[in-house]
Amino acid sequence: MRDDGVALSSTLERIQGRLAGTHRALDNRLRLGVNVTTSRVNNQYTGINTRGSNGSSHYSALNIRLQTQNLHNTGLSVTANYTWAHSTDDLSSTFSDSTQGASNGIGNLGYLDPRNPRLDWGSSDFDIRHRLTVAPIYELPFFKSGRGWKRQTMGGWTLVGLFTVRTGTPFSVFDTTSSLNAGAGDGIPRLVPSTPITSTSTHTPQNVGPNQYTVLSLPTANSNGFNPGLASPDFPTGISDFGPFPANMTGRNLFRGPGAWNFDAAITKTFAITERFKLQFRAEGFDVFNHHNFYILQSNLDAANFVGKPAITVTALKGGLGTNNVTGTNHDERRFGQFALRLTF
Repeated sequence: MRDDGVALSSTLERIQGRLAGTHRALDNRLRLGVNVTTSRVNNQYTGINTRGSNGSSHYSALNIRLQTQNLHNTGLSVTANYTWAHSTDDLSSTFSDSTQGASNGIGNLGYLDPRNPRLDWGSSDFDIRHRLTVAPIYELPFFKSGRGWKRQTMGGWTLVGLFTVRTGTPFSVFDTTSSLNAGAGDGIPRLVPSTPITSTSTHTPQNVGPNQYTVLSLPTANSNGFNPGLASPDFPTGISDFGPFPANMTGRNLFRGPGAWNFDAAITKTFAITERFKLQFRAEGFDVFNHHNFYILQSNLDAANFVGKPAITVTALKGGLGTNNVTGTNHDERRFGQFALRLTF
């Protein structure tokens, strides 16, 4: 399956660097001794936001399906689906990146450089390369025939399962070390590593504290590779917001987070009250094994947090109640069950 087209999601493009407000932005640049004529295309504006349907995307996929009914007359039926897919774009949503629209002061509200959208071309925020789903249905063969209370109470039960496993979603690492817009979420460049990156995929989580796990170590940032023409007393090596951006700046969504799996189950039985009335009992369990997956801590994806440290460490949390501050919103992965009765006639 293949789809080339224009993403219809609204885009919020950063045309110029923006601080909290227009006047504060200009005052700060003047206070820092920045040549504002070279830091912005038009001096009389700080930031201009536009919305449109200008994003580009591409999607390729392969799906393999296996299905069997009443395997060898055992009452077991299985449906399995495997999907390989790759979704790429230059903008996945209105707020651009997997850090939830730069709500933590990193990332970008739109393109990093609106004059060069291709700079943000990479895997989509929601890209999942491999996904497998297995759904067995087992009609228990016990006490299906005959009469009496045993058949009514112990026969005719059906077990249903749903197992899903997938690879991780992508994320970016940013660098606000030399950014005027740190904390505002505009024009924040991505990590420029000081040495080559040896791995972009997370490894086995290593516990370093209460619900804190290290999943990837990266080289420290080379924050000196940006525009030296915008140097100031506070930013002696230049300001990184406006480009030109180094050729070895890491790509958008270059890194890949941990995979995840889940298992749900249900048991059902229909009781025949009369020829006309039937009562169905259903018990359902979600996340039956109470398994918690790992999710990247998005507020720590900033190289500026690791200045003076030997490496940048990417941290993950286990899903659960109150884990809003991870990629992909809240992940409440507590075990949950529910019961239902349905009368049909």
